[in-house]
Order: sequence, then structure tokens, then C-alpha cells
Amino acid sequence: MSKLQTQLGARIRELRDSTGLSREEYSARVHLSARRIATLELGNGWPKADTLERIARSFNVQVRDLFDFSSSRLIPRKPL
Repeated sequence: MSKLQTQLGARIRELRDSTGLSREEYSARVHLSARRIATLELGNGWPKADTLERIARSFNVQVRDLFDFSSSRLIPRKPL
């Protein structure tokens, strides 16, 4: 696992936590298994491009915002 994978996973978890959704609830929203969400959040794998798009869309952010690690928190504008 790379530092980038770990940072992306942490960002996804940060965003999910900010919505108050459990992994199970969030996984249903983005049509992924809760296990896959956990894998991504732990930095153990790369999401496909279409999965990144679904994740970003679910938080109403751009894909590039998922990779902006400069801010301590990226608060979604309004989850779909």
C-alpha cells in the first residue's frame, strides 16, 4: 500500500464520517460492498475510475477534491 492509497482512503472515510453514514449505509448509496468500502478506506486497493466518480458524486465534490490532502477536512457541499 502506498502513501497515496492511504491518504485517499483516509479522505473517503473522512467524507463518509462527515455524513454520519455507516459503511453499510454508504456502500448501498454507491453500489459497492461494505467490505470494498473498508478496503478502500484502509488504503488497501485502488478504486476504478468509475468508482471514483461515484464516490465523488455521492459527496457532491469533484474527483480531484478526493486527492486534495492539503486541507484538514473537506466537508461535502451536500450529499446526494
